[in-house]
Amino acid sequence: MAVPPLIATSQIDSGGVDLFLAGVERTMQDGARIGVHSWSDGTNDATDFPRDSLEHDQNRQYIEDMVGSDDFYWFTIEAAPASSIYEMTNDEIVRFGLLTAPIE
Repeated sequence: MAVPPLIATSQIDSGGVDLFLAGVERTMQDGARIGVHSWSDGTNDATDFPRDSLEHDQNRQYIEDMVGSDDFYWFTIEAAPASSIYEMTNDEIVRFGLLTAPIE
């Protein structure tokens, strides 16, 4: 599945990032914005659970399946609480392998 490219005026956040990662081809023009944050169970944020807690398994495994490592999962839950959004830099987007081609 190819997802539409992120054009310079695109902004995806939260679950939109998860959907974007499902694409086989993931491209982005400079200026597009990607926002991430922790998940919450309604009472606790992901960071409230120890790293080896089963609560992390499903989301962590999805990220690993999509980008080859779970490093991006741990980054997202530490970047901002569930009630906020952290806008990633281009360097972070590249570092975590969110794209399948260089930023245009």
